Amino acid sequence: MQKPFILCLLFLLAMFGTSYAQMGAARTVAWDIDEKLTIAADRDAIWTVLKNPEMAAKLSNGYVQSVENQGNELPFSRKTTFKDGSIRNDEVTQQEEQHRFLVYHFQDDQLPKDLKLVQVAIFTEELADGKTVLTWKGLLEGKKEAKELMMQTLKKEIDQYKIGFTNYFKSKPKSIPATKMQ
Repeated sequence: MQKPFILCLLFLLAMFGTSYAQMGAARTVAWDIDEKLTIAADRDAIWTVLKNPEMAAKLSNGYVQSVENQGNELPFSRKTTFKDGSIRNDEVTQQEEQHRFLVYHFQDDQLPKDLKLVQVAIFTEELADGKTVLTWKGLLEGKKEAKELMMQTLKKEIDQYKIGFTNYFKSKPKSIPATKMQ
């Protein structure tokens, strides 16, 4: 009777030890940038324009002049030209249709000095009242001073997108009309 009890106890301790080790390895992401905008528009409408590179100038309030995708299959590179003539090359690593989010990172040759990673994720979340929350999250790795400068640059870009999205959806329908099936 004592032997099965001890075996059960050892088994439970082994399971707890394994679970603890797995939980210890998991870490939550501490985003360096977390910016939100609530828009009175349908999530699908926002997603449709967000992933369309031809809309970049309008949605960024003119801050971005153009975005050119260099392919369709993930991951793909894209070239972003800003109104001041500067160019940024980044790589879209995720574009999730079902959950309406995308992730991109600066290509290594585009990283400013003292930065190892600049990654941006853009999420959409539909609210019950027909509104959508658009969230930009940024993850930066490198020296503190370089990170602070890049965060200022990205926040300036995001602020222009906030203005552009707000203006665009003030003048557009709040949802995309369904297309007629033939």
